[in-house]
Amino acid sequence: MKFKEISIFTKSALAAAIVGAITFAPSQLDVADAAALGRVTATTSFSSATFRLHATTTVGGAITGTSLVLSNTNARQYFYLINTGSLSLDSFTLAVTGSANNSSFTFRRCETDAVFTGNNDCSTGVPIAVTVTSDVAIFNVPAGATFHIQLTPSKTTTPTINISVARSQARAATSTNS
Repeated sequence: MKFKEISIFTKSALAAAIVGAITFAPSQLDVADAAALGRVTATTSFSSATFRLHATTTVGGAITGTSLVLSNTNARQYFYLINTGSLSLDSFTLAVTGSANNSSFTFRRCETDAVFTGNNDCSTGVPIAVTVTSDVAIFNVPAGATFHIQLTPSKTTTPTINISVARSQARAATSTNS
């Protein structure tokens, strides 16, 4: 059997026709390709969070945005730390200065939502020493928590308390149902 010689032009046209058929064939087969056209719908939600801590002399004390100034004495004094933010805090900046030169202070706290009922006595549990290093107090302050703090100055002085929280001091939020 003899074969007829096919020209290069005919071979190129045949190759182009095969490539075209392969390229456009899937768009012509809607029924056979239905599974590949299915869609998955998912939702993602975002929310914001706040970190806010303030010092006040009363449990329901207002957020003033100013320093808390206590009495001029060498006796124990008390104030509340209230986390009104939506994030827990691992630490916070607690800068306390006194009106007298070389004033120093010791701090103790009661458990969350407990109060001092006298010198070194809490309504629940026992007082816990608060370590402040380079003006940073490190202890967990859950969102919405209130802590009663006992401040004891080393001498007669007027303590001025400044509280601040950096983003790095707030516990990272976690995602759920994602």
